[in-house]
Amino acid sequence: MGIFDKFTRSETVPMDSENINTGNVLNIEFNGFSKSNRDIALKLSALYSGTNLISETIASLPIYKYKIEKDGSKVRVNEKINYLLNRSCNGFITSFDLKDTIIKSAILEGNGFALIVRNDNFEIEKLIPLKKSEVELRQINGTDEYMYKITKENYQGEYQYFEVINLALNSEDGVNGKGILELGKEVIGLGNAQSKFIGATLTNGSYMKGLLTTPNNLSPEQRENLSQKIKSFFSGGNSGRVLVLPDDLKYQNISLSPADVELLKMQEFNISEIARLLKISPHMIGGAEKSGNYGNLEQSNLQFLQYTLLPYIRRIEEICNMQLLTEEEKESGNYFYEFNISNLLRTNRKDEIEYYTRALDAGVYSINEVRNKLNENRVEGLDVHTLSKFNSIVRDGQVINTIMNQTINEKTNEYEEKNTSEEN
Repeated sequence: MGIFDKFTRSETVPMDSENINTGNVLNIEFNGFSKSNRDIALKLSALYSGTNLISETIASLPIYKYKIEKDGSKVRVNEKINYLLNRSCNGFITSFDLKDTIIKSAILEGNGFALIVRNDNFEIEKLIPLKKSEVELRQINGTDEYMYKITKENYQGEYQYFEVINLALNSEDGVNGKGILELGKEVIGLGNAQSKFIGATLTNGSYMKGLLTTPNNLSPEQRENLSQKIKSFFSGGNSGRVLVLPDDLKYQNISLSPADVELLKMQEFNISEIARLLKISPHMIGGAEKSGNYGNLEQSNLQFLQYTLLPYIRRIEEICNMQLLTEEEKESGNYFYEFNISNLLRTNRKDEIEYYTRALDAGVYSINEVRNKLNENRVEGLDVHTLSKFNSIVRDGQVINTIMNQTINEKTNEYEEKNTSEEN
């Protein structure tokens, strides 16, 4: 009659708690209201993608130490610190990985640390990234000062506050930060529970739970065998098959199907919540893009820069000014650190050329400066700034009208030719 014909009937067994088989019941615990582990949290693809998007974008931007000259212009200084911040921070770790590690740790755990190693002349020799578990903050009794106890191998000891870079987010005192593992633990817990639910649904088939009714009881061995066959039938590999039961067996669903619980909408909701935690647009981490938002790449990059990246960038610049400058440099007010964010403002090639063309006409850039920004070779003699609106060029600090200069040259040539003719 069906797939269960081979089961034999036996005498009725009383329905008490000892005879109810719960060994195959799937139990999904919701632990969203407790602190989440970093490795578990990053298994959420939306959180992993969003965190990497922020940290890797900032890590790819160069940051340099500048000096303000007497004429007000800023010049990049020729010091080792620029190499440490943009090439290799200590000889065996790239500067990209240093910045990426610090920012990612700050986003997730609230603090990102790096040890500043100086020589006897107080010059910075290298920067060592630190895990939060390797750093313990200790306040000096009776003061508002603090020290760091570091347990990283080869660098164990206590360090002054100016010897450690501390990128603190969501902090109440500027030192102890709070990351989204704490502030967003409910959202992350909900996401983990949802992932488990979807996985269990796909593994166990259309229905998570059900009740099988038989007119006569079965022996424990037969009941276990029947339970395994039901579970096997509703597994993902049997999608589309039809379950045929004998007249004396009846299956009743006591759980919701994927369509009923709307799993896709649940996923979209979770992506939106994680996007809110990270302060980014949901479409940047796989969410649905709503019409009217982010009409083009330029607008998308600009909003991502202004509302998401800029707070991180400014905070890192201020920390570098506070921790990496000497007291003399701070007092002079002529030294500072700054990210170069021009790459984030780039659009398509056509718009970029139009932008530089206008800048050339206004005298903002020389042709060689534009060629440098476009990664083209420098051409001798093209360092002149042009003022197209006034038909002029700037040479040696003086504005020269090209039409007037051309007229003067022509009249000078005519005068010279006339004198030459008369002499002959």
